[in-house]
Amino acid sequence: VVLRQPNRADGAQVWQLVTRMGVLEPNTCYAYVLLCTHFAGTSAVAEVDGRLLGFVMAYRPPVRPEAVFVWQVGVHPDARGLGLARRMLTHVAYAPGCAGITHLEATVAASNVPSTRLFAGFARHLGVPCERQAGFAPADFHPLEHEAEPLLRIGPLPDAPPLTA
Repeated sequence: VVLRQPNRADGAQVWQLVTRMGVLEPNTCYAYVLLCTHFAGTSAVAEVDGRLLGFVMAYRPPVRPEAVFVWQVGVHPDARGLGLARRMLTHVAYAPGCAGITHLEATVAASNVPSTRLFAGFARHLGVPCERQAGFAPADFHPLEHEAEPLLRIGPLPDAPPLTA
């Protein structure tokens, strides 16, 4: 498995993976092309022999430059259970585009048990706290019905990743 920074050509492949998986909230293909170009330095893709198996789309919020915010994580069903999501999160947290960050953040709905476990496991792997803070309330999504998404804030991150990513 090769972990690398995404590029323009990966945007459509990420969109196709999201739409095929059917578990993530899909966005437009254009949004994924933007993320893979504008936020390439804070994101990652995983591939084997040129086949996209996973991605982490993330960015540094301008109001909290000490953090990297993970917007979406996806792993192809064929690659689940291999620790790929955690490896990609580690790759992102220690990428040059994230130099100087102290925390990794994400919002996760309570019903999204796999994502909650992923981020809690990532924090345990690094040996740091995973704090739950106010994130987005259901009213923030009005007129759509959407459950609350608390903010998970992981850190402070160690200066270097553990030897086993």
